[in-house]
Amino acid sequence: MNVIILGENHNNTLSLLRSLGEEGHYIVLLLHKLKHNYANRSKYVKTCRLIEEGDDIIQIIKDITKGLNDKPALFTCDDYDASFIEDHRKELCEFCYCEGGCGDENINCYRNKDVSNKLAAELGFVIPKNVVLEREDEALIKDLQYPVMLKANNSIHGGKEVQEICDDSQTLSAALKKLPSDSYPVQVQEYIEKEYEIMLQGCSCNGGKDVYCEVANRRIRVYPFIYGACSYGKGVEIEKDNQLRDLRDRVKEYLGKIGYNGQFSAEFLYCKGLYYFLEVNLRNDGTAYLSTKCGCNLPDLYCRCINDNESSYIEKSFNPSFYMNALGDVHYVLARKLSIFKWISQLIKSNCYSHFNLKDPIPYLYYILSVLLR
Repeated sequence: MNVIILGENHNNTLSLLRSLGEEGHYIVLLLHKLKHNYANRSKYVKTCRLIEEGDDIIQIIKDITKGLNDKPALFTCDDYDASFIEDHRKELCEFCYCEGGCGDENINCYRNKDVSNKLAAELGFVIPKNVVLEREDEALIKDLQYPVMLKANNSIHGGKEVQEICDDSQTLSAALKKLPSDSYPVQVQEYIEKEYEIMLQGCSCNGGKDVYCEVANRRIRVYPFIYGACSYGKGVEIEKDNQLRDLRDRVKEYLGKIGYNGQFSAEFLYCKGLYYFLEVNLRNDGTAYLSTKCGCNLPDLYCRCINDNESSYIEKSFNPSFYMNALGDVHYVLARKLSIFKWISQLIKSNCYSHFNLKDPIPYLYYILSVLLR
């Protein structure tokens, strides 16, 4: 199938390129240009267009589809692009199959954590206590129970860089003062001392009527420490865990309620026997290639669903797999939180990496070069 991927130089983009490329899909990459690019070096890219500031992305997508024999699927790799495409979905739907809503409603509101939390609570998820601040509110800040976690209410207005653990009102007030004005509104959430985080990875078709979700990523380590992205994780077979099956059923309800089509990931925090709902990402996840390595290639399955051909998807037996972002995870060794011998053992044991891929090695070499030249 013809596929257009709109993304940045990021492991999320590489994840999609490799999952789709390994199944022989014809890939056109629209890559946001940086000084040093590496995702475009993948052997699976048939055509690449570097996107510069000021480019009319919608017109570029329309022009590309005119040169393709069949209507392509359009994938995005981050919240900014996913939100942008959703805003223009009606305009693009005759040219390509867009991830996003399936009706007249714009579903970008569900990227706001307060809206997402409200729906999740209605469906029976356990939600950490939270409040949304439209501005700095000293009276409200003093009444909160501490510690709390400060985070962006919508990742478009700030991601991991906004997150901070605050032990008291003075710390929170100082953290809020450091934020740019366009970071608001922000969410202040009850801080829960997690045992681990888990992310259910899947794809939703026919407006959430058909949802495929077989693999979860148990985040063993994250970097930056405490609340960063997954640096070392393990693929878990959802079907063999009663609690995860229950979470999956509720996630399916969530996606059906909003009528979503496309890749997704649902994040939960585990503490004292409970899974706390964090968010549902309405896009491909940076670690989704782990699901492919475990035997469930979600982007390929989604393409087959578009063509009403999901019955041709050959279901593979679960293959236990480990994920590692080595350049991030090595900080556990540098900080003396993990022995070098154990880390090397886990590095060798892993069969899914954020950037390195034995079948597609060139992007990794350019990635290392880009890190050295920063």
